[in-house]
Amino acid sequence: MQLFDILSACDTVVSGSTALRMLLPANSCNWSSSDLDIYVPYNSQPQLYNLLCKHQYNIVHKGRTNHNDYSPSTIFTVTTFRNGQRHIDIIVSKTSSALSPIFQFHSTAIMNFFMADSLFCVYPSLTLHHCALINTASLCSCTFTPSHMLALFKYKSHGFHFIPCEETLHAPFVCRSRVRSLNDNGWLSIDFATIPHRSTLPVTMFYCLGIVDTVWTLGGHVCGSISLCVPPILHIINDNS
Repeated sequence: MQLFDILSACDTVVSGSTALRMLLPANSCNWSSSDLDIYVPYNSQPQLYNLLCKHQYNIVHKGRTNHNDYSPSTIFTVTTFRNGQRHIDIIVSKTSSALSPIFQFHSTAIMNFFMADSLFCVYPSLTLHHCALINTASLCSCTFTPSHMLALFKYKSHGFHFIPCEETLHAPFVCRSRVRSLNDNGWLSIDFATIPHRSTLPVTMFYCLGIVDTVWTLGGHVCGSISLCVPPILHIINDNS
């Protein structure tokens, strides 16, 4: 079974450096992605683990389970599998959606992911120009860790510029305080089956993951205000029918 078969079978997505390399032009990526980061909803974890074990992947590291209900992170646990020189990090979401942790990443630079049949970029007007905004969720909750800082340095070495909101020139769909949704037009989505033609709207593709809509804001200071701050928001509406 190949990667895309696994993604389809377990309602999973791939994010991190691998998804970013698929999105950016090859001549702008002077770095390699050594590991594969697969995001899986909590309920699909056993099925994914079984599939990997059947294909000779073994668990080499299992991270600490996150039971802190007050943490902004929806990551339940991270487990590393290995088959020879191949490593896969499995990031299990606390929720019924694999996407929850992706919208809580340290910056917009890696809010990208691909499914079995499509690729998505949440902030294309920034990402495709190697610019990024820092996500304020962990800053607001005072949980910004040294690992977050190392991640920012990593993507800075990949050529990304972390800019203040003012430098976005108020481009559509990048404002920190603006509510974003799968139903807006701020996405870049690529359907692998229709390349190079225009793909369908993202919201129609997300039905296969059982998602009706996702609503979020990055949060942070409102432009032109010294004190007014909007909290980060993340609300994933699932299809429970």
